[in-house]
Amino acid sequence: MNLAYFVGNFPCWSEQFVRREAESLARRGHEIVLWPCEKPLPDARWHRVDGSPLPPLLSGKSHFGCKALRALLRAGVLQTRRVPQVLRALETLPFTPDIFVAQFASLPALIAAAASAETGIPFCQWIHAKDIWTPWSPGISAALAAKKIFCCNRAALEQFKLYCAANLAQTPEVHLLHHPLPETLLQAENIPALDSDQHGFIDILSAGRYVKKKGFTLLLEAFALLLNDFPTAKLQLIGEGEEHLALGKKIMALALPPEAITITRTMEPDKFVARLRAARLVVAASTVAPDGDRDGIPNILLEAMALGVPVAGTAVGGIPEVLDNSRGWLAEADNPHALATVMRDALSAPEECQRRARVARDYVCQHFCEEATVAPLEQLLAEAAGHA
Repeated sequence: MNLAYFVGNFPCWSEQFVRREAESLARRGHEIVLWPCEKPLPDARWHRVDGSPLPPLLSGKSHFGCKALRALLRAGVLQTRRVPQVLRALETLPFTPDIFVAQFASLPALIAAAASAETGIPFCQWIHAKDIWTPWSPGISAALAAKKIFCCNRAALEQFKLYCAANLAQTPEVHLLHHPLPETLLQAENIPALDSDQHGFIDILSAGRYVKKKGFTLLLEAFALLLNDFPTAKLQLIGEGEEHLALGKKIMALALPPEAITITRTMEPDKFVARLRAARLVVAASTVAPDGDRDGIPNILLEAMALGVPVAGTAVGGIPEVLDNSRGWLAEADNPHALATVMRDALSAPEECQRRARVARDYVCQHFCEEATVAPLEQLLAEAAGHA
């Protein structure tokens, strides 16, 4: 199939799961291009799966935009200003797609719905955690026109059904699908062991965008409590975002010793994997943000599980779907004492850590491999495109 994806800001660190999905589909013989909807005209253009931009060559097909205009008008008068982007995307497509795919029920949903209306080509829609916990009405309205809807974690799926029950007469066709993990992580036995002299070992690692829902402030509070039992413990945070300065202030307010904490910017995937493998415990301290936003299933949790690194997390969003006390340590939400307790328990029991890590690795290798994630997605896309 020829697949045209509408995404947020591609390529970028926080949307690596989009690239992995596209790479997996490409390996299975599909032609794929991606349009980053958040890039303004005239810079926006189609990208290859590897992230490289395609030249903005006109396809020779012209569109008047009347149907796209009507589709955008249904999402609100203000959204009609998106017509130039829709037409630019359609006129520079390198092929005729069998189906459009929208990642996120925000601007990508609007552009995909309008492109679908203009061309008659169906589209499918991914719903992510932020889409449904902090719904943007124009994006959700556009997403509901999709042929099929995919949710990437069970908590988001259930919340989406509740939203539909409250706002619609009928729930559209919706499926639970996970994003694939990189095959290199699932073949972790082929990754060389780390040289401790070169990389150094740390006790606790967490990574992600520095935003409120990631719970880094909660993690710092829990780490401060942990130091009472493990005074030489080391914590590393990896990421970037709007809360970076707030984290520095929190570290000072808690009087945490500077030698105990390292805050690092995002890094290349190979280096990031090396840091993951150097950790004794990887923690996803997710919380519910003031606006209601929360995590789905954090990538760092799944990646650590795939590498056989012990994990702990909080019972928020999609985390309980994959993490329980047989695969790691699950703490009560928004409770630094509870999180400190599970971190202490994990660091105090290295043999139990490794036992649970093996169970977790077996779980993600079974449920987040390409065959368990991309194969059903491929089938559903073929059905939506009329190829099944």
